[in-house]
Amino acid sequence: MKNHPEHLKTFYALFQRARLKITPARVRILEVLHHAHAPLSIQQISAELETGEVDIVTIYRTISALQKINAVKQTHLNAKERAYELAGEHHHHLVCTSCNAVEDITLNDQFEQYQKIITKKSGFKIMDHSLEFFGLCAPCQKN
Repeated sequence: MKNHPEHLKTFYALFQRARLKITPARVRILEVLHHAHAPLSIQQISAELETGEVDIVTIYRTISALQKINAVKQTHLNAKERAYELAGEHHHHLVCTSCNAVEDITLNDQFEQYQKIITKKSGFKIMDHSLEFFGLCAPCQKN
């Protein structure tokens, strides 16, 4: 794993366990997601890459492979597009419906207890969840 950025070594270990090659395209896509301040759509990932660096089909395939090994999580930040971010510390999002700004938020443990209550009452085995709050950010409220 030498010559790979330190902050991505956890993901390289996931690649090795899944017997996936660490290709330049995969490294670049991980880098883009690592430096993003919010989840990105496929088109946004493509826009962050140099023109011609990674084709759109490779981006789709790479994101799919990264999801399968739990390196990337999918979220819906609007009704039209899926967005992707590196898997890591569990958090949720505040999404401004006016300017599309996205802010990460971490909810307290009490919220996570609701998941256990839902499981107990419904008998439904929750594997994961995604929670986004939609509204207006402070700057948009002033406008």
